[in-house]
Amino acid sequence: MNTRELLTESFDEDRRKEKREEKESVPVIDDSQPMKDLVLRRITFEGLTTIKEDYMMFHLLSFIPELQNVHNGVSSQPAQLSYYLLHTKAYLMQTIPGLEDIEFFLDDLDEDHYRGVPVELKIRVKERKFHLDVGAGFTDTAPYMDIKRNHLFGRGEFLVVKGDYDVIDKSWKGEVTLQKPLYEIGPQAHLRASFVTGLNDRNVQSAYKELYNEIYLGFKHLNHSVEYSGCWRDVKVSPNTSFAVRSNAGDSLKSSIRHTYTVTRPDTHYSIIHEFAGLGGDVRHFKQEAQFKHDNYSALSRYLPNWSLHFWGGAGVLWNLGNKSLINDRFIMGGPSDVRGFQIGGIGPRTDNEALGGEVYMKGGLHIRSQPFFFQEERNASMFYRFHAFLNFGNLANFQGTRAQTFTSLLQRNMRSSVGFGVLVNVTPSVFLEINLTHALRTFDRDRTNAFQVALNARF
Repeated sequence: MNTRELLTESFDEDRRKEKREEKESVPVIDDSQPMKDLVLRRITFEGLTTIKEDYMMFHLLSFIPELQNVHNGVSSQPAQLSYYLLHTKAYLMQTIPGLEDIEFFLDDLDEDHYRGVPVELKIRVKERKFHLDVGAGFTDTAPYMDIKRNHLFGRGEFLVVKGDYDVIDKSWKGEVTLQKPLYEIGPQAHLRASFVTGLNDRNVQSAYKELYNEIYLGFKHLNHSVEYSGCWRDVKVSPNTSFAVRSNAGDSLKSSIRHTYTVTRPDTHYSIIHEFAGLGGDVRHFKQEAQFKHDNYSALSRYLPNWSLHFWGGAGVLWNLGNKSLINDRFIMGGPSDVRGFQIGGIGPRTDNEALGGEVYMKGGLHIRSQPFFFQEERNASMFYRFHAFLNFGNLANFQGTRAQTFTSLLQRNMRSSVGFGVLVNVTPSVFLEINLTHALRTFDRDRTNAFQVALNARF
């Protein structure tokens, strides 16, 4: 064989090798290619560094139970895929935290395999060990930042360090949380342990500050969560504070258990909370709250195209089981992310200058929100600017006389209300800046109102 023939044979062999490598490396993510006719003989994972293979396999089998035979390697009849692998990718990316990307590969795929010849499924995973998140809570004005270490022990556990700062009342909070999923019970089931420290600055509305340290243990499954909290609180006041506030000064220990039922759908969110304090310490009460929001994007489409309708509301009651309720356990009302048009703590019992909080409340709002009027031609304009108008109402009181008399007064005689309009500017996908002009329709003697309000919010 001469030199030319050797070079030609070598070149042909290299080309055959390249074609084999290209064939093996072609992803099978294709929404037009049904995989139900492909039979598997083995499943392997590539790229796993911290995530354990059995954890990945558990979630894969949860979505495609037919793969169980292949995984166990005991069946003489290989399993068949019954879903598109494209859908499997979406499921795993949503279910397993810390996945940056996932791809599926089949070895030597040709026409024979569609006739039942078994193939090997390779799942290539790209992990993300750390995650940085910035956002805001559902009903508060405190933007937060957290750093999360995913898959601390390889099976969905994470450690998160979180901090937030309320731009309205200057409060802050730091939190360290360890969470372990109980994926054998359910996809959302988990155990959680946290240590929280922070400062609630109520100087503006109630002339006190509260330092606190809290230990938190919780369990969540489906829509239910049960939490235990042991919290040391220290209320500090200035010498000029009224006696009604100064009588709450000093430290207290609250030991409580709480049950929360939460339902979240694409257009609806509501929660019901029951809390009992009195498992030790010097705070004794039973507290109940309910909150909801609903978004309707089609109700106004006939008369006001590009406008949507939003409702929100809440109610709560504090049943005191001791001598009196403490100011840092009572509800407060008002503010740019609550009943707009009123200051934080601007509704309810108060001295001349300080809000004292209340033991029973109800509130709600009706909002209409638009697509942007400006820059309609720009594709991303709707992500950054919106206009809205609103009607808000609410009331906060203490128990006086019989319970029936208190609720009648709350619902009928002392209801506050306000209207306004403003602009919403998106800061992140879940946080927006809300700038409002408001007018209080109904107030009482000691209420505190604001005609112009600015806040960070995440309600809608």
